[in-house]
Amino acid sequence: MVFRIFLAGFIDSDGSIQPYVKYRGKTTKRLYFESGITISESNRELLELLSHILSIKYGITSNVRYGFDGAYRLRINSIESVCKTIELVISNILNIERRPKAYIIKYYYEDKFTDLNKVRTIYNKLREQQKRMQALLVDLVKLMTEKQLKIVITQEKIIVVPQHFNYKDAV
Repeated sequence: MVFRIFLAGFIDSDGSIQPYVKYRGKTTKRLYFESGITISESNRELLELLSHILSIKYGITSNVRYGFDGAYRLRINSIESVCKTIELVISNILNIERRPKAYIIKYYYEDKFTDLNKVRTIYNKLREQQKRMQALLVDLVKLMTEKQLKIVITQEKIIVVPQHFNYKDAV
């Protein structure tokens, strides 16, 4: 169980989950679905260890390759391995970008999505929402800096309070 949480945290922070809908074919272009999970890290030995554990314990095939800027990438891109990895970590993924992408992949491979154009539309809407969320987060950070505010995150709410507010007195 701890490994699942660790792996989900790694994917949350330095990973990506990609449900690509692309065109393939030289003469006739047709849509196809390709999924992948990537984790970037400068410590190659750690990625090799993760790859080994995934292979031995869970039967997930992956490879470690040099990525860019001194970082290495652990890539999982076979359909079976991506599905196993999604099942392994989906309940522990917290990243607002990666969790919906994991569900897109899960639902596609469970045949809950059959129309690739629909998958592409959902993915594009998700990307637009992510861009809006990122802009809102930038605005929130500016506001917090200017007004000297702190943010408190609970299970259900995000609360913005003055910096001098004592949380212990409120409880």
